[in-house]
Amino acid sequence: MQEKDPINRERLNIKFKDFIEMDEAHIQSSYKRLLEKINNYAQPVRLINGWKITAIAASIALLVVSGIFFSLIRQGQKNTEIVYVTKNPSHINLPDGTEVWLGSNSRLKYPETFTGDFRGVQLNGEAYFEVVRNARHPFRISAGEQIVEVLGTSFSVRAYDDESEIITSLVEGSVKVYGQDSGEHTLTPGQQASYRKEDKSCVVSDFNVNLMMSWKTGKYVFENLLFEDIAHVLEKGFDVNIIIENKHLKTKPITAKFENGESLETILDLIGINAKYTYRYHNGVVTIK
Repeated sequence: MQEKDPINRERLNIKFKDFIEMDEAHIQSSYKRLLEKINNYAQPVRLINGWKITAIAASIALLVVSGIFFSLIRQGQKNTEIVYVTKNPSHINLPDGTEVWLGSNSRLKYPETFTGDFRGVQLNGEAYFEVVRNARHPFRISAGEQIVEVLGTSFSVRAYDDESEIITSLVEGSVKVYGQDSGEHTLTPGQQASYRKEDKSCVVSDFNVNLMMSWKTGKYVFENLLFEDIAHVLEKGFDVNIIIENKHLKTKPITAKFENGESLETILDLIGINAKYTYRYHNGVVTIK
């Protein structure tokens, strides 16, 4: 059946999450009510024998299916899916003590208890990880077509479904990056791996740690950075779309520092004093002229 409304599907998933996290008393209560309905349905005393057998068989089948369903619910209690859709970074603690900061419009899925050889999570979006070291059970992130594996370290992963690249940026420690058909790459602090989905290639390069961390820290330090690149940083940090209509402004180098939690409007106003532009902000879109 073709899905007509993915938004409603997302809402359904969230409601189902809430449902599977019900405590045992609520599950037993719901199960008891279902049994009562089945028992009422399975008493057609006036039906002829053939229909009576069919009705009872249907009731038994329903009972079996419902038993499987509630068994899956109980199994589902062992897994937790966290879904964040927020304009501000969100901080969570994983069962092993690992700390995660999720960026805007990001999804992280992880089990209630880590079991097996790996501590595995799934990421769609952007997140910064401070992983608790455990040599026996490496931490593994599944991010689209790429796998990031670590023992204990600090790094960022950006892996949105609608973006052409998956970027892993290492701050401390060491990570291994596995891309589909792109081999294995081991990063050292200050390096990032950019995996291109189109041609399955992976390029390792240096990166600016302060800029990469700005969406998490709220601190923006621009040193002789092109205004177009500044716009990309601000888009990520404030969850907006910035359109630069002035072509000459795109390549203008800017040096500025904002470390006190300034708003987007304040940052644009102060940069605009020297850059000589005007802008309009409406419905999440900034148009700069």
